[in-house]
Amino acid sequence: MNSRIKEDVSRLFEYWCEIAPGSAASSPAGTPEDKAAAARDIGGGHIVQSFPESFKDAKVIADIPSFAYPCSFERRTIQVHSFVLTNIDSKWRFGFCRHDPKSPTAMVIVTYLPWHDTFIRFLN
Repeated sequence: MNSRIKEDVSRLFEYWCEIAPGSAASSPAGTPEDKAAAARDIGGGHIVQSFPESFKDAKVIADIPSFAYPCSFERRTIQVHSFVLTNIDSKWRFGFCRHDPKSPTAMVIVTYLPWHDTFIRFLN
């Protein structure tokens, strides 16, 4: 039986990014907190910075902001969640996202490794 877990993984993670809520073009002027507050009702977000720069999977890059900000929510405590992306070859990529109430952005790690506890601890 074929597994959806990629077997020849060579990196701990494939992609890391920081995502701000809302679109880059619609972000209002003001402090980062003002921008985050104004964008909370907007689904999705935009990538502020990322690593490595050589990561070129446009579909994954385009989809990550929607998984980081799937809906509006209040940030009173640190929130961590995971999501799964399926490749064209039916292999899973796991995404781990962390929202901190002290930051207007979210951190996201994308990996082929299904190590939920490890990556959630890493983000915290």
